Amino acid sequence: MRKCTFEQTERSQTRSGVNPKRGVALILVLISLGAAGALTSFYLISQENSVAIGTNAEAASASDWAARTGAELGIAVLETEQDWRGVASADGRIITEASIGDAVVTVTVTTLDGSPPSADDTDLVITSIAVVDGLTSMRQMVVAVEPPMDVEDSIDDGLNEFGIYAIEGIQLDNSSLITVWNRNPKNQVNEPANLGAGFSLASAFDIDETSDILRSQLFVMDSASAGLKDMVDDVLFEGGGVIPVDGLPTAPAHAPVYLRTLPTILSVPLVLNFDINAPLNSGAVSWVYLSDGGNLILNDDSGGLYMFDHLEMESGGMLTIDGHVELLVTDTVQLLDGATIQFEDEDSSLSLYLMGDLIVDNAGFGVDLEIAEQDEIEVSDLEEYIDPTRMTVYGVSPDSGGVIDPHYVFTSNSLVLGSFHAPTARISMNYDSIFVGRATVAGIRASNGSEIYCDPALGVETGYTDLDGPLYKEDGSFLDELIDALAAWDDSLGMDAIKEHIMGYVPEPPEEEEVREVGGGKGPIGGGEPIGGGEPEPTTRVAGRVVSREWPMRAFAMESTNRMTDPPDGVIKTPGFNDDGSFFDLRDAGDVMTVVDNLIIDFGSDTGGAKSLAGVE
Repeated sequence: MRKCTFEQTERSQTRSGVNPKRGVALILVLISLGAAGALTSFYLISQENSVAIGTNAEAASASDWAARTGAELGIAVLETEQDWRGVASADGRIITEASIGDAVVTVTVTTLDGSPPSADDTDLVITSIAVVDGLTSMRQMVVAVEPPMDVEDSIDDGLNEFGIYAIEGIQLDNSSLITVWNRNPKNQVNEPANLGAGFSLASAFDIDETSDILRSQLFVMDSASAGLKDMVDDVLFEGGGVIPVDGLPTAPAHAPVYLRTLPTILSVPLVLNFDINAPLNSGAVSWVYLSDGGNLILNDDSGGLYMFDHLEMESGGMLTIDGHVELLVTDTVQLLDGATIQFEDEDSSLSLYLMGDLIVDNAGFGVDLEIAEQDEIEVSDLEEYIDPTRMTVYGVSPDSGGVIDPHYVFTSNSLVLGSFHAPTARISMNYDSIFVGRATVAGIRASNGSEIYCDPALGVETGYTDLDGPLYKEDGSFLDELIDALAAWDDSLGMDAIKEHIMGYVPEPPEEEEVREVGGGKGPIGGGEPIGGGEPEPTTRVAGRVVSREWPMRAFAMESTNRMTDPPDGVIKTPGFNDDGSFFDLRDAGDVMTVVDNLIIDFGSDTGGAKSLAGVE
């Protein structure tokens, strides 16, 4: 028998311990070989598809930029004098399967609900669809088509195109806010609010670090300091500009003689309380006190003309306006603790002439009682659009009996809705109060959580803030006759004389000449001389006629991913970024022209262009 020693057992155990290690290494080698084979296979397969992938990417980029070009071209069509509504197809097509570069582009114009536009429709949607090698891109813009306007149409006595126009200063502190109120159905293109600075120093525009300005543009005067002009480009604002004049006419109103001479119908104080409702005939009353649900109704059944010496309301007192009413108050108007001036229906309106101060303290002004009585008022309580101009407040000139320095105070959770033209008054807002509408005032201050919501669609569409509009020459300066008129203006004439005064300097417009149409033949747009034989001329366009926004709106950050350094032939490089990262503007492209269906569009700097979110002007 063979004897097993200890040494033999140890050697045997050593050999058996080596084998498992050698097996693991072999498995790892096999896995590595398999992975390398798979990667090689994937690489070979990708090489087979790389041409197709590159082609698709190029086609997708080309179709995207062609769709952008089609949308801009559609805007340009709307800026022409052509009858594009009359020639649009049943589904709103104005350009059908046009060739732009390698793309086939169709452009339609519809209303916001997708219907073909009628002559009365001005808020529209342009949809551009481009197809390149079977790949489709779509670009949509929501646009507002402004009717042609002349100088007279562009003069607004009350400067209603400004959400706030302040002659002496604007101040925000302690978490206060100025922004746009987008409830107005006329503001389909999401226009920002216009803030006007009639003052010169940047220090007069004082915003502390806790307050903010959103969705607003700043317009300053030519006399503004360099610091104030620089604020136009501040990140607080979405744009604006310098209006080439030292100041705009801001004359206060005169108290109408027909109100000041109304016969007295009540020489003792008029007191209403305890839920009493009482209508009042036209005439003059010395003193009015409303409280505890007392409701005084002013209507136009007997003329709608009233004069109060003093108006005081508190504890749920109501002044209800039924119809079209004018009211002159020769002393203070005071609303306290849930009182309000409200309207019977949406067709009622009040022109309120104030010769003294206005105090709204924990109350409403221009809103229903149920809102005025709330413990905490929010702008969202205005669930539907209410036209602020139905409550138009005029600060009466000192030359007509008004106080020299009136104060309008909105405080302690008050909500004021209205349009104010009071260039000698100062508005002071405090303690979570809300103002909705617009105001031309000497100055305005909002503090302690107060909020100002400007309605951007109350004024004329092409006024002082339309720097390409009828009031301006091609070089951006005011019309010479407008400069002469403003230099000769005297505020003592009153706001009602502003337009008449300016138009006295403006010559009668010449008779319109027939517009020569270039184009015709095969396209839906045109109808004049066919192209050929000589240099073609651009189709006549009206700069600023169309204001546009992308719909759905894209963030600028997304735009940065859509760079195209070498767009296909025939595709106009629409707004994006240059190779160096700077923003691209069609105005930088020189005289760029394109022809689609015999409509000649010149994107050069001399013809203006559509104002779009991406910066085309």
